[in-house]
Amino acid sequence: MAFFDGAYLSAKIAHCFLALGSDVQTAVYAERSLQMNEGYVRGRVFNLLMPATAHAPGEPEEAVRVGNVALQLVEGLQPQRALSYLRRLDHRLRPHAIRPEVLVFRERARVLTSG
Repeated sequence: MAFFDGAYLSAKIAHCFLALGSDVQTAVYAERSLQMNEGYVRGRVFNLLMPATAHAPGEPEEAVRVGNVALQLVEGLQPQRALSYLRRLDHRLRPHAIRPEVLVFRERARVLTSG
């Protein structure tokens, strides 16, 4: 249980708020979850994709910025759960698809999630 700390609890709470569709609360707790141990790369991917997804509707630039950090980590891992989180972020960025940075991000994510 050494891994169960404040960052881990914040991640679990963020997952709950994400499932409930509460973007503001998801972002708050997901940001707290990033205070986690650097060694948990897969967990960091999820903890980055949650705030990115929460920011997508109103702050697509921030969603892309955070999403790109997660993409860099995912490219080496490609766990199925992380890929499903990327698909969800891609879906939430669709309304902003004409923005150049969103277009680039969505294409990069699509390459990872389709392969």
